[in-house]
Amino acid sequence: MSLGTAGETQRILEALGSIQTLENVSRGWPHQQTALPCAVVTLAGERRADERDGAEYLTETEYYVRCFARTGAETDALAPEIRRKMEEMGYRREFVWEESGEKVFQRAERYKKIS
Repeated sequence: MSLGTAGETQRILEALGSIQTLENVSRGWPHQQTALPCAVVTLAGERRADERDGAEYLTETEYYVRCFARTGAETDALAPEIRRKMEEMGYRREFVWEESGEKVFQRAERYKKIS
């Protein structure tokens, strides 16, 4: 069974916060003054993956980890570090997409864990 959304989110924030090249890790969308590169962690979904006798035995939890940087090369360099931290916590990367803006490049990865 999961730790609960708030506890698990905090655990992810702390793990990603240990990546030295990330300037900021948070749950909120970056503002113009936010130092880059930064990571934003948001809950994508949580559902019962297994239930027996009315009790939840397994929970499927998904998180988005969005990395914002000035260039795609910066996000490419951070991606393996973010992935390693998420895998250490039992998450598997499910999906990745990228989007570039005028001043900021974004790489979003969705991770899933069943616990």
